[in-house]
Amino acid sequence: MHRAGSRPIGTLCWHSAIPLCSARQTIWYAFFSQPAPAIGLLDFYLFGPAALALEKKWKVEDLTLRERMGGGNFGQVFEGIINPPGGGS
Repeated sequence: MHRAGSRPIGTLCWHSAIPLCSARQTIWYAFFSQPAPAIGLLDFYLFGPAALALEKKWKVEDLTLRERMGGGNFGQVFEGIINPPGGGS
C-alpha cells in the first residue's frame, strides 16, 4: 500500500519526461537562441565555402572603365561596363 498523498504514477511520468525536456532545451538552444550555435556552424562550414565557390571572380579584361564618377579618402570611383562574353571593348 502507498502512503496517503504519494503518487507513484506521477513520479514515474515525471522521471520519464526529464530526458525529453533536456532534448527540447538542447534543440531550442542550438537553433533558436541568439546567436544560434547550430546556424553559425552551418554558415561557417557549409554555406560560407559554398558561397565562395559560386562567387564571380572579376578580371580586368571583363570590364571597360568609363568616366570618373568621384573620389575620396579610399580612392577614385569609375563607371564600368561589363564586356560581353568572348569579346573585348
